[in-house]
Amino acid sequence: MSELNWYDEAEMYDIAFDWDTAPEVECLRQLFTRWVPRPVRTVYEPFCGAGRLALPLARAGFRVAGADLNSAMLELGAKKAAAAGIEMELACADVCEYAPPCEAVVTLIDSFRHLPIAAAARALKLWARACGAAGGQPGEQGVIVIGMGIAKDDADQSPPEDWEVSRGGITVRTVVEMIHGADPEVEDMRATMHARYPDGSTREVSTRSPMARYTYERFETLAGACGLRIAQCLAWRHIGREEVETRSGSVVAVLVGA
Repeated sequence: MSELNWYDEAEMYDIAFDWDTAPEVECLRQLFTRWVPRPVRTVYEPFCGAGRLALPLARAGFRVAGADLNSAMLELGAKKAAAAGIEMELACADVCEYAPPCEAVVTLIDSFRHLPIAAAARALKLWARACGAAGGQPGEQGVIVIGMGIAKDDADQSPPEDWEVSRGGITVRTVVEMIHGADPEVEDMRATMHARYPDGSTREVSTRSPMARYTYERFETLAGACGLRIAQCLAWRHIGREEVETRSGSVVAVLVGA
């Protein structure tokens, strides 16, 4: 087993996270309608990767712009978009420095927590300016939607996540565990992807990465410092079935101007 940046394993990662995005897209439509006073036509996705969410958003009729620093993921995303006849604006760029004009910014599946807290503040301010979420003119404000894990308190320890996805004869089992130590604002992500191929061969890759750790109060403070407020916080696992408000666990947080 090799320890690598799992985002460099673009195909394996793309299969591992290849689940039905229809509930996410429908939830986002509803959130846009609820919180954005102007029509949402352009959506910007920081950390877009290979287009797991960007592609279905484009299919749903939105103009989609995405940014990521991993060229392997972007190349796969561009290839998938071309095969589907979908136009998207994909940029190899730092999400703390790049954000095109839009009405909504969306980043899900915990990508936001890869940013250290100081960088997260820079990113939120940039995204807010791009969509008008903070300081926009009346009737023109946009929205930022962030999917992330939020701890109940500083002692909270999330159980490991373990799932399996198959596509094109390849099966990828993924295990993700979050470990936190003395610093309440940081935890260590440890993940393993194990792929089984049609010819019987296998490949296993592990990765480790520091992640910013938030309680609701800590995230609320960060948002407030960026001129934003948490307007709504939904349970991720209920998306597409029912609306469940929560302040901890896997959540989708909606940020609007303070």
